[in-house]
Amino acid sequence: MRIQITARHFEIGDDVRARAEELIERVRRFDPGLSAAEVVFKEEGRQYRAEGILHIDGKDHVVAHADADDVMTALDRMYDRLAKILRRKRGAEKNHQASPRSDRIVEAT
Repeated sequence: MRIQITARHFEIGDDVRARAEELIERVRRFDPGLSAAEVVFKEEGRQYRAEGILHIDGKDHVVAHADADDVMTALDRMYDRLAKILRRKRGAEKNHQASPRSDRIVEAT
């Protein structure tokens, strides 16, 4: 899987980069079709924004972002939102319909 980490208007440290890679690997357990991920950090005034974009094979992209006073908090909040979105998508994909009547076997007593 390809992970791209970018910072706009400031430099991020190796610890932030390592944490971002770790969290993206954790997100992979929610959908094994994850083929690529992008994490973009932006500095906007006194706040930082972390934006995550997940590319999943055969499905729409998943995007989440979070703002905070420091980079690590923004990253953790973004991860929480991505995980929540992927959990919801996984639950929605399950087929909750009952099988047709012709498939049911009814035994007479």
